[in-house]
Amino acid sequence: MISDPNFSNTDSSNPEEKEAYDGSISYAKSIDAPVVMVTDPDADRLGIAVKHDGKYHLLSGNQTATIELYYILTQLKAQSKLPKNGFVYTTNVTTDMIQTIATAFDLNVQTTLTGFKFIGEKAELNQDKGPYVFGCEESYGSLIKDFVRDKDAVQAVYMLAEIVNYVHTKGQTLIDYLDEIYQTYGYYYEYTASFMFQGLSGIEKMNRMMEHYRKNPPQIESKKLLAYDDINSGIHFENGVETKLEYPKSNVLKYYYEDNTWIVFRPSGTEPKLKVYLGTKDQSMEKAKAFVHQTSDQLKKQIDAL
Repeated sequence: MISDPNFSNTDSSNPEEKEAYDGSISYAKSIDAPVVMVTDPDADRLGIAVKHDGKYHLLSGNQTATIELYYILTQLKAQSKLPKNGFVYTTNVTTDMIQTIATAFDLNVQTTLTGFKFIGEKAELNQDKGPYVFGCEESYGSLIKDFVRDKDAVQAVYMLAEIVNYVHTKGQTLIDYLDEIYQTYGYYYEYTASFMFQGLSGIEKMNRMMEHYRKNPPQIESKKLLAYDDINSGIHFENGVETKLEYPKSNVLKYYYEDNTWIVFRPSGTEPKLKVYLGTKDQSMEKAKAFVHQTSDQLKKQIDAL
């Protein structure tokens, strides 16, 4: 091993960024590798690229977690080892596919705020209620076994290697396997947009924007607003009724619309940056992507105008 704190062999050491894969994919092409796996330096996040129809396709953190969960549950069920009262953990900015799959296998689903510390806390609290089965978040983090109380790319590498081998024996790639899941549960698609606000005036603008959306939920064409969470106030609003949220206090807003469509506004706690998460479900991936990106463009125009 060569100690290289500058990570000079890659333009990025973050598997959330496509530049992190350039060198690995170049080498993968030379040996015709079916998959590339990239972890970050402390090995808690894992990203993968899959060779399919002659090209390498990057999977999102949501897609990787979906593949892991579906494989784990189908294998446990096939072996008659699916636990009763088992728990699956996800976050409020992670794909709805996780809840859909877990519910289909009669498991409990617990949703937390972003951050694996919240998943670890929930898993510890639920130890006496039922066994841990799986946990994940959209930012390329998952946890297979909870003897580690944080996202763990080492476990994820082993699990994905097993899954790649499994689908290979069926003459498939992970893309084929993922499409089977979509055909079973619907086409879910998610996208995250980031907005930087420079300086003190930028922070003020970001806070002003959050207050605007707190009072004026974003309108989406053809999608009725069903409910929303004001996590800073700890309140869920639905059908004119307020109920208390179990989340810790945080300046986060989530809006729920028809067709598993949702939007989350989440300011960074360390820099003047706002993340806007969007998700939906549609009859095809092409329709889901088109809708989400159209909605994202509309929100960008609104935010720039505020």
